[in-house]
Amino acid sequence: MKSKLLLLASLVALTVSLHAAAATAPKRILLVTTSTGFRHSSIEVIEKVLRELAAKTGEFTITSTAEHPDYPNYAGGGRGGVAIPGASAAQQAAVTAFNASLTDATAKVTAARTALTQASLSEPAAIAARAGELGAAEQALATARASGFAALQASANKLTTDQSLILAGVRQPPSVNDQVTKVLATYMSAASLANYDAIYFDSTVGELPFPDKDAFFKWVADGHAVIANHAGSDSMHQTPEYAKMLGGEFMIHGQQAVGTIVNFDAKHPATANWGAFREVYEELYMFRANNYDRTQLHTLLTMVEQPADGRGVPGAPVWYPVAWTKMYGKGRVFFTSLGHREDVIDPTWKPANGERMNPPEVAMAFQEHLLGGIRWALGLREASVEPNIKTVLPAPGATLPAAAGRGGAAAAPGGGRGGPAAATPPVATPAAAGR
Repeated sequence: MKSKLLLLASLVALTVSLHAAAATAPKRILLVTTSTGFRHSSIEVIEKVLRELAAKTGEFTITSTAEHPDYPNYAGGGRGGVAIPGASAAQQAAVTAFNASLTDATAKVTAARTALTQASLSEPAAIAARAGELGAAEQALATARASGFAALQASANKLTTDQSLILAGVRQPPSVNDQVTKVLATYMSAASLANYDAIYFDSTVGELPFPDKDAFFKWVADGHAVIANHAGSDSMHQTPEYAKMLGGEFMIHGQQAVGTIVNFDAKHPATANWGAFREVYEELYMFRANNYDRTQLHTLLTMVEQPADGRGVPGAPVWYPVAWTKMYGKGRVFFTSLGHREDVIDPTWKPANGERMNPPEVAMAFQEHLLGGIRWALGLREASVEPNIKTVLPAPGATLPAAAGRGGAAAAPGGGRGGPAAATPPVATPAAAGR
């Protein structure tokens, strides 16, 4: 009897231990960075920041589609500017160096071919001479190519047979869409999705070839999370269910400009450190009216005006969405339209001219915004997801919050664009100006 009690106690202790381990195990995020349209240069910056946040917090891990051996090399390179599929950065650099080594020999072949063409109406002896020169130039190019390729294959950057045939021009490289199809078939099949708690669409653009759309939407509705930034809303335009799930669909943007980004929920982990409002220089999105219903979303960030729009109706309270949360079945969805510019994402990033349009404080606030949204989506933090736009929509004629200067946080009460600052912080009852 005593041994049975000890065994029962051991089983109970093991069960408790397993539950505790499961509760503290890092959540798993699949990061989708493929695109079939415009390629944002900030995609890799977002991935870098996400990996840093994962390492810093220990709360989640990142598996990226960029890890797939057939991931498209969007940077190009390779033969004729075509990327070599599956090539590492080192291999692609070696291929570029190989091609560069053939520049002089290739130029001599071109010149010899031109000379032969020009001699086509000359005496037979002149034609024969030019043909001989062309043959010698082509032989020299072939020798240089063979020597250079042998050196490449003897190095650590050796290419596969398929890659070699593409480099030689014997075989055409697969299209980006073909490669994306192969990558997503690996990571987004119904079986593969079971390995993740959330999927993050990192400024994806275009109609992504999901291997099983129905399985994906069911996976989300069954209680998994979707996180997306910026052009994650410029995806799957031919799949209406995607916009329904996300809560909005990109329509258009104007020139990059400073937007006053107002905090609608200071209690939410995604906006707890945003301040009452913050001015951000960014590519600011507008969304299709038929696919965005603010009364069905929990608004986190909005703009009281769209600075690059000019379409507002004078005297009407206009609120342009920037970030929100919503439910899709049992699944949690967090979306922020910020993240086009690298200096919005990374406080250490510097452009070639060294001039940032946003100070590091904006990027630090964005990272806290992103981390808070991820934590909520993963169920690591709780917050209201009830639609809130009706309860906080200001009356027409209310004033804008006082501007703090580009990239700044909320200023102290005082004058500002559109009149004096509201006495109540805009987090609770956002001030707005009709347009």
